[in-house]
Amino acid sequence: MEVASRWLEKGHVAATPGSAFYAPGWIRLLYTASMEKLKEAMARIKRVG
Repeated sequence: MEVASRWLEKGHVAATPGSAFYAPGWIRLLYTASMEKLKEAMARIKRVG
């Protein structure tokens, strides 16, 4: 939950904690966007950690 919150607040990238899908300790990402947008999202995630 902490990582998903940080990504959203600081990187503006939405992620769902795995605990919402009975998989605690994991994060769920949806990637139905252009490759350009996905690369930007990954860059944001790298910046915020």
